[in-house]
Amino acid sequence: MADIIELDRAAPAPRERTSCDSIAALNRHTRACAFAKADITVLAKRLQEMGRPAPAAADPHDAAALKVEKNALALVFIPAVMTVAEDLAALHPDSLFTLLLGQLGMIPAAEVRAATDRRNPQAFICGQVYASLRNLFEHVATAYVALAVRSADQGDAEMEWVVENLLRRYQQALSGYHAHTAVASTHFTPAGHILAGINTALFFILRALSALTVLGGERLGRPLTRDDLAQGMGNSTPLLLTIARCHLEQLLALEGPLGKHADLFMARLDQPDYRDALAAMFVVELGGNGLRLEIQPGVLAGLPVMSSPKPRTGCPALYAATMDNVNAIVALARLTEQAFANLALAA
Repeated sequence: MADIIELDRAAPAPRERTSCDSIAALNRHTRACAFAKADITVLAKRLQEMGRPAPAAADPHDAAALKVEKNALALVFIPAVMTVAEDLAALHPDSLFTLLLGQLGMIPAAEVRAATDRRNPQAFICGQVYASLRNLFEHVATAYVALAVRSADQGDAEMEWVVENLLRRYQQALSGYHAHTAVASTHFTPAGHILAGINTALFFILRALSALTVLGGERLGRPLTRDDLAQGMGNSTPLLLTIARCHLEQLLALEGPLGKHADLFMARLDQPDYRDALAAMFVVELGGNGLRLEIQPGVLAGLPVMSSPKPRTGCPALYAATMDNVNAIVALARLTEQAFANLALAA
């Protein structure tokens, strides 16, 4: 059902070394923290073997085992959700998505560009792309789960097996895990869990895109082209993948210095203050392969050494591929880049 890949297959070409090396710093921080490492791919593969008995479910009192199980089950469903979202976006390349009462709608990108807040266009664009893609993925994830249940009810044997052995187990693992957290219970449905991961990824990807556009334009001495942005995102993808490997506690510690607050995309700032906020978070390097994003060394140096009884699994999308064999995080970054460029770099 899912296409589970080795992480190294998604890794871009080796990057140039410069004065900033965020990947090395994040890896050092991970090694300094007391996190057990858990492999979710083995369990995900076993869960999908229809002809063999499923492994025993996690003990509802074991938060660590429940985390592994819920993320392994997310890995099972991410490829289909990502592929359907990609297909829908490809059918409507010049539109942003709306969602009303579960119905997906569209608005032309040209209309959104015309309404751009000139006081802080970058914040406006990030907010619009975030809302559009969140709407798209919420619709797809919810519809996919509903379709599986409906198909099972109508006698589809494969979908009946999926619902009985995977979806229900996914829900049970999420509900059990919720008892060990203070996170909003709306995230603890299969669709909600996948969407929560998408929302986190979109925040980091959009911060990267905006920093490359604003700070990268300063480095180049001119506005970015689409090719500049695509090259910069390609060069910065290893950093995004490294962030995705982090433990949740590391992500939470990193989100604050990168401005994940109530004003998610810093829309209350004017352009100069917005630029300064980005410069306090990131450095944009310029090398022979174009632009590349690094996190400010001071931000990484300020991360506390931490521990957790729950293991580090990495984002489930790290180990998932879309139907055309592209790593799911890479695919999401490309999808976000295209939507962002349609608003920020349109002629």
